[in-house]
Amino acid sequence: MKKILLITAIAAAFATTSVNADTTAVLKVTGQLIVGGCTPELSDGGVVDYGTIRLAALSATDVNQL
Repeated sequence: MKKILLITAIAAAFATTSVNADTTAVLKVTGQLIVGGCTPELSDGGVVDYGTIRLAALSATDVNQL
């Protein structure tokens, strides 16, 4: 009987919680430039900030020019 009561209480606790999704997310892309003839110098530690890009402006099937 105690196990059933405990399982019911746990199930009720999970059933009453709500899930909220964030409206924004941070995407970080890293990589390396491998060149044989020169040494590239990038400002800001190589970080490029594209600012805010709306999801509607991106294509799931085509190339997205940033």
